[in-house]
Amino acid sequence: MNHLQKFENEFQKDTEILQNHHPELLSIWHNNKKGFKKENIDISPILTPERILEIKKCMADPFYFIENYLFIQTREKDEYGNRFRLFKLRKYQREQIELYIKNRFVVLLYPRRAGKTSGTVAFFLWKLLFENNFIVMCLANKDKNAMGIIAESKKFLKRLPLWMTEGISKLNDHEINFENGSQLFANATTADSGRSVGCSIVYIDESAFIEPNVWNDFYSAVSPVVEDSPDSKLFMTSTPNGMNHFYEICEDASLVDEEGKTIEQGGSSFVKKKIRWYEVPGRDESFKKRIIATYGLDHFNSEYDCEFLGSAGTLLSTETLKKMKPQPVIGEYQVLSYSFKIYQKPIEEHRYLVTHDPALGHGGDKDDYTAIIVWDITNPKKIKQVAVLYDKKVDIIEASFVLAEIGRMYNSAVEISERNKEESIPKRLAVELNYENVFIDKKGLYGLYQTQTSRSVSISTMKRLLERDEIEIVDFDHIKEFRSFVQKGDRYEADKEKHDDLIMSTSLLCFLLSDREYFERYFSDDIEFLQYRELDEFLDIIIDSPSGTTKISGNSSQEIISERYWF
Repeated sequence: MNHLQKFENEFQKDTEILQNHHPELLSIWHNNKKGFKKENIDISPILTPERILEIKKCMADPFYFIENYLFIQTREKDEYGNRFRLFKLRKYQREQIELYIKNRFVVLLYPRRAGKTSGTVAFFLWKLLFENNFIVMCLANKDKNAMGIIAESKKFLKRLPLWMTEGISKLNDHEINFENGSQLFANATTADSGRSVGCSIVYIDESAFIEPNVWNDFYSAVSPVVEDSPDSKLFMTSTPNGMNHFYEICEDASLVDEEGKTIEQGGSSFVKKKIRWYEVPGRDESFKKRIIATYGLDHFNSEYDCEFLGSAGTLLSTETLKKMKPQPVIGEYQVLSYSFKIYQKPIEEHRYLVTHDPALGHGGDKDDYTAIIVWDITNPKKIKQVAVLYDKKVDIIEASFVLAEIGRMYNSAVEISERNKEESIPKRLAVELNYENVFIDKKGLYGLYQTQTSRSVSISTMKRLLERDEIEIVDFDHIKEFRSFVQKGDRYEADKEKHDDLIMSTSLLCFLLSDREYFERYFSDDIEFLQYRELDEFLDIIIDSPSGTTKISGNSSQEIISERYWF
């Protein structure tokens, strides 16, 4: 007789005893659902000294409870034709539960189909059954996944001994309430999920797949739920999904080893652990080769090896994105009423460039930002970002005054504004505020009008210089924009619900670097130019024009590129 058959025989006997002990009840089951005991059922007729001892053992040890009393569903039938067996935790599932016990903030990177939900739910049930008034809120990227957490919980509960489990006061697809006051909730994430609900544990499943436009409001609502109580905990599990909010949380977390000891200190309260594909039983080199052959290397690296890749079609390679690390702000100043972040103070005799991508909105969620960046271009081989102003609410009139103050702060830096949206800003800066170093194009107009062709060339230059570490980006918001700056058709732009204003400001720098005539006009008296070198390798350039789209690549591009890329 196997474990399941033994359980079923005892379960049937105990059911008959309890039903006979409660003749006033038509059924001992909650809403007639077998396996889910009603509230206020007296279990004393089936509670023996041996069983009381087992309850005490389970209360003291989650691993004993899980491996001796929880039945998990498997894909394969056993020799008796059953799909349920006692849950024997894998090594990484044990380590996961240990992290849950010892830490308040845990983030786990899990490969596909590796048992993250079952291990997590098993731990939750141990807490819910053996602690009174314990509340667990489970949130997932989709309602289907949230309901899956409740469904997994039901499978475990349905096969627990009647003398072990708690009575059920409420049971549906999104909620289980226990007789001891404990509660398990599961819902899809929304901007208001978890708001004003006191919880012992908040669990966010598939965290990386929550839509960006939902995440910020949602996380702002959930965080106080945990922070308000020193005993509350926050757990996240997910497979990576590009370099988004989940990536940022993982990057800032402390890395722990298999014993839970910190091996790499992070900047946040989170601890993180990555479960590797080969830790899952049945996954070997032949499995890896099969997945790669079927779906490709990127799919394997993201879905099974838990590597963070850039969003599909990002301008910059994943390697370059990972190398871009934000640096701390050394000073934050008010320029008029706007926050100006300083990463490096002005240095006498250094040459600076101020690039400006204006915004014409009024500060709404969908409006662009005004993006002003100060670049130290003293060494053209290592251009450094030294200061940033990034604000949605910069007034058009005030923008010229802001640029003048920033420019004068940085040694009367050359200032270049995009004039596609607003021509008056650079003109007012030069004419009314008498700022001398304002970029003027070949037509004598202030600012730069970006055509499709110049935009494509500027962005191509940007990619090349960033991937060769010739431009250093240190601002967090700027780095974040690059992670979602993707190819759409024949051009690169911000992904849905994202911004690219800092990137467009950077493109003005790259325009100057790609045009020798302009660069010499403004900087030849102070900067020793790079020697012209043949471009033996260069990315494909996509040039948009009114007559259509031309893709230039390989040797055929050398003549066009060599005329433009002097550096």
